[in-house]
Amino acid sequence: MENLIYTISYVLSTIFQLYVISKFMIMFLDRGKTNKWITCCTYILQFAVGAIQYKVAPNIIVNIGVGLITIFIISLCYGGTILNKVISVMLIYLCLFGAELIGTGMLEITGTRISMDGQNGDALSCIVVAIMLWIIYEIIRMFKVSDTQFKMPKIFSGIIILLSVAAITLEMVIFLYGNVPELVKIVSVMCMLVILFLIIFMYDILNDYYNEKIRLELLEKEKNYYLNQAELATEHVNEIRKFKHDIKNHLLALDAIMQNDRKGAKEYITELEDRVSSEELYSESGNVAVDSVINYKLSHATNKNIKVSSKIVIPEQFSIDTKDIITIIGNLLDNAIEAADKTDGRKYVNIHMELKMGNLFIEVSNSYNGKIKQEDGKFITDKTDKKIHGIGITNIKDTLKKYESNIDFSYTEKDFCVKVIMCKK
Repeated sequence: MENLIYTISYVLSTIFQLYVISKFMIMFLDRGKTNKWITCCTYILQFAVGAIQYKVAPNIIVNIGVGLITIFIISLCYGGTILNKVISVMLIYLCLFGAELIGTGMLEITGTRISMDGQNGDALSCIVVAIMLWIIYEIIRMFKVSDTQFKMPKIFSGIIILLSVAAITLEMVIFLYGNVPELVKIVSVMCMLVILFLIIFMYDILNDYYNEKIRLELLEKEKNYYLNQAELATEHVNEIRKFKHDIKNHLLALDAIMQNDRKGAKEYITELEDRVSSEELYSESGNVAVDSVINYKLSHATNKNIKVSSKIVIPEQFSIDTKDIITIIGNLLDNAIEAADKTDGRKYVNIHMELKMGNLFIEVSNSYNGKIKQEDGKFITDKTDKKIHGIGITNIKDTLKKYESNIDFSYTEKDFCVKVIMCKK
């Protein structure tokens, strides 16, 4: 009967712990694109390997090694870099380790486990450890800022890994020696938990700094967009004034050329047409912010000998936040221009924006060199400065989360297209 009680308690508490681990994975990492069945299999693997190890080699060092390896295998089903996964595994295992130490420690101090015969004490220990793990998760969730896109500095990553290893090693040494006073064990566990919470607190401080840095960069870009829009508008007006001033002379010259040289007249007309369209405004919707970004980006593309076209059908004002639109189209055009510029043959960038029934439809298409790089279901840039590119992708994803949005990628051997639907709030 005792064996049955222990087995049921062990199975149920372990399943519950795996559920909490999955919550931690979502907290620290992206959900990823891995098939749900594969993810489920990794959790089953963790359960099976842990149970076998507990029966065959119930040793604390082996237990730690098996636990870290199996949790890392689970992390491979989620998004994020390998470094982020390693850090997440260390933090999750610290939580598991802390929950076990606190749970078993509480039972030892109160004498509950000792007073219970046979495996009943172990059954109670399994339940208490599972409950403590959930409490630790809830405490962390209360203070944890949810931003899995944060790229942690490598130095800080190394510090986290070293602190985690040091904390686990220290607790192993303390609990392996039987002559250590109970008070020392309790204090050591509390110190380990404090270290864990401080690590996560520092993580969130860096995260806040990172987000503030992004916000300031966006503000600086926005200022440049407005400044460039003003410069383009001024140049456009000046060109029109000059052309109007010279139009009489142009007509006289054209009349003279046509009398003697019709071919020359045609070339002269073509030259005038090029002059008129040389300072083209690609967006004249009246929405200054949107016009600024599109005109700035497409003018930049034209300077790179990229053929551009635009169809902007939006009112001056509508319900969707203008800053969110700027973030989306700015980053989409940056990526499109970057890809088109690397094309050997025909280079082009097209943008189509239209507001229908309060919902904004954005389509950006471009030529590219046919090389697609993906990691964890995400498109990877060839830029040397991948950090800035990462900020752009993060901005798009974070912005789309505010709306009932949909983003779709499609591509052929030479053409790439992104379609975004931003629904009104």
